[in-house]
Amino acid sequence: MKPQLISIGQLCTQLGIGRTKAYELLADKKISSMKIGSRKLVVYKSVIDFVEQTIIEGDR
Repeated sequence: MKPQLISIGQLCTQLGIGRTKAYELLADKKISSMKIGSRKLVVYKSVIDFVEQTIIEGDR
């Protein structure tokens, strides 16, 4: 079973990006996140949706 939430570090690893770019994507609402306690966690499905949308837009 895939995790529902992943850390910022895991997001960076998944997409091959740095932390600055990861936080830009979160700030621009291109990828969803939530805060649990003091941790900011990324909604894994939004990462998949972002990648799929980026691929579709790249085909145009």
